[in-house]
Amino acid sequence: MANTIIDLQTSERQQELLALINMIGYAIGIAESQGVNAAAAHLNAARQILASELQEEFSSGLSMENIKRLASARPGNC
Repeated sequence: MANTIIDLQTSERQQELLALINMIGYAIGIAESQGVNAAAAHLNAARQILASELQEEFSSGLSMENIKRLASARPGNC
């Protein structure tokens, strides 16, 4: 039972990190389109930190490119 709770918490954390990476990517696009390049650079740095954190959590050793794909994927509905 305890392992199930830990697995759910880990999965939830990973999903939240993916959501943050995705939202920051969206914000970067807006900042760039508005010509606020300094903000886009700061957001990109934050996104890289989150992606690195997420990469450490996955035991399979996902690449940064795969993390970006996961972050931008839309979850399905049952």
